[in-house]
Amino acid sequence: MKKRRYEKIGAADIETNRIDGGPLYFDCGCFYSEKKTFSTWSEKDYLDFLLSCNEFDCIYFHNGGKFDTLWVIDALARYYPHLLGKVSVFMRGSSVLMLEIMGVTFLDSLAILPGKLEDVSQAILGEGKKGSFEDEGERKIEYCMEDCRILYWCIKRFFEKVLELGGQPKMTVASIAMNIWQSMHGHYMPQYRHIKRAQDVFSIERESYSGGRTEVFKKHPERPYNLYDINSMYPSVMKDAFIPVGKPRLAHKYTSRYIENEGSHGLARVSIYMPECIIPPTWNRREDGRLIFPYGWMQGTYTLPELRYFLECGAIINKCEFVLLYRSEQIFQEYVTTFHNERLKAKKEKDAFRTMLYKLFLNSLYGKYGERETGKQLYFGCPPEGAKMQCDNYVEGFHGTPIFVSTTTTTKRHVHPIISSYITSLARVALHRLANLHPEDLIYCDTDSLHTFAEYPVDPYELGELDFEGRVTRGEYIAPKMYRLELDTGEIKQANKGFSKFIEIDGKKERFEMGIGKKQNKYTVNTLKTMLKKDVGFGSVKTEKVVLTPKNEKRIFDGQGNSRAYKLE
Repeated sequence: MKKRRYEKIGAADIETNRIDGGPLYFDCGCFYSEKKTFSTWSEKDYLDFLLSCNEFDCIYFHNGGKFDTLWVIDALARYYPHLLGKVSVFMRGSSVLMLEIMGVTFLDSLAILPGKLEDVSQAILGEGKKGSFEDEGERKIEYCMEDCRILYWCIKRFFEKVLELGGQPKMTVASIAMNIWQSMHGHYMPQYRHIKRAQDVFSIERESYSGGRTEVFKKHPERPYNLYDINSMYPSVMKDAFIPVGKPRLAHKYTSRYIENEGSHGLARVSIYMPECIIPPTWNRREDGRLIFPYGWMQGTYTLPELRYFLECGAIINKCEFVLLYRSEQIFQEYVTTFHNERLKAKKEKDAFRTMLYKLFLNSLYGKYGERETGKQLYFGCPPEGAKMQCDNYVEGFHGTPIFVSTTTTTKRHVHPIISSYITSLARVALHRLANLHPEDLIYCDTDSLHTFAEYPVDPYELGELDFEGRVTRGEYIAPKMYRLELDTGEIKQANKGFSKFIEIDGKKERFEMGIGKKQNKYTVNTLKTMLKKDVGFGSVKTEKVVLTPKNEKRIFDGQGNSRAYKLE
């Protein structure tokens, strides 16, 4: 695979009509680089210009993976369907990570600079966006060009800083973080690719890999309470943790010895019983794959530090099927210490760019080790010889062009799922230790934050310590990542996963209002998957009335909004 260059880049953007419940359409498009700019009201002229930009290493769209690159594919199908056979699309989840057409490469800048462009530009350039997406006429095209200019310089300065730190520009911030870690560490992580049936080991490691803990405990808190964040939760556990590396050893005998020994590192597949308590530390998965935290009998694969914590909380192991043991190292200590100290220094100097940069590197590294080695490859028109037989999906037509979807597998040297699993499990343990100090007072938790009636000591500068975020006078919780809070300062904090705070329908703005059983306005711009599956064009907007239900609840609630944990028999 040839090495990708990021020296000559450009930034592009399109503007569409306002969302009013109908389809989106192209309004104007702009392009910016130091030596070349372009703007037009013509959709075809803009597509022609982009297809001629093969002198650039890559062209960035902000949030292009779910918007602008979809327009490119759709416009290509309408104007030049014969060129679709020369398109390469690489997906990450439901988002397009990279789109290649005849030597022109389009990338999503969100993969390296996550967040709103307004916030990113304030941090990196010290300036915000000018104008508004609601502007019309020449002011709209000026707004679009300003977006391109800001995006271009944000990426250029970001890459300059990466090079200063000894890293290399990559496609994602996680890849950049790993590249910097490798340059600091001096070598690649020891791997076990040579081991027979290594993929079986990977699948076992992935069984122990789960995300953060997000739960609602009380839906309608009856009195004011506090919000706390844990400072750099994941870096704090990475810093001091002994991480399993290298070749594992399988043990079926004397498993209790390894589980109880603090010096043993790895994972175990067990049958375990957790007595009833307010906040069980144990986790399992429902049939729909959702993570829950029940008590009772359960089976699972857990990392040894997390399993020891379960025992500390009163759990009993009924049976251990096996233990996978690894040698261990504190592989992240230098990396975390370096960037945390630099971030503290940047904060004191009020350098927003460096503060943001070091935070990105601290939080992006660990997940890279759990990356999956399978991906989706799309073939437009006629697939390569024999590919049709290997494809797991076939779409009859997209603007008259057949689509073949194939699952691809590549070997990635850095993949070591037990590393990601260890970090997330240690983070869950750290969160539970804090929450369990005052279990009756807990209202809500979300990976690295606590909403609670209790008072905790705070230290805003120390890794892993709590930072006070505010005092809530009124709160309402619907489900994990769906709540509305009123702070004593008058500020409103609202999380609406899957919903917009405001939605415009038939020219009228309607506010998102929370409540089980209430009908909410929800709109979605179709993803690439939907476009191809249903043969709908770019910008097809789905607007619907959605009734909120408690289907995402991870605990059992009574009529007063209080809860108890599920019990597994």
